[in-house]
Amino acid sequence: MKVDIREAFEINSSETDTSTFIILHMLWEAWVLWTQLVHLEFIGITHGPSLLNQHTYLLCPNSR
Repeated sequence: MKVDIREAFEINSSETDTSTFIILHMLWEAWVLWTQLVHLEFIGITHGPSLLNQHTYLLCPNSR
């Protein structure tokens, strides 16, 4: 499965000292497969500089 990532942002958590990457503009089918592969603690909206200068493609294994 190929996921088209158009924007990504990083949030630094002061409580756990970890980074979270937020990915936007996924197709619904890709989002469903992505959430089966990745455990999400929180989904939110943020504003900030983009981490991507151009479109990036991320290959995910098929969950079936």
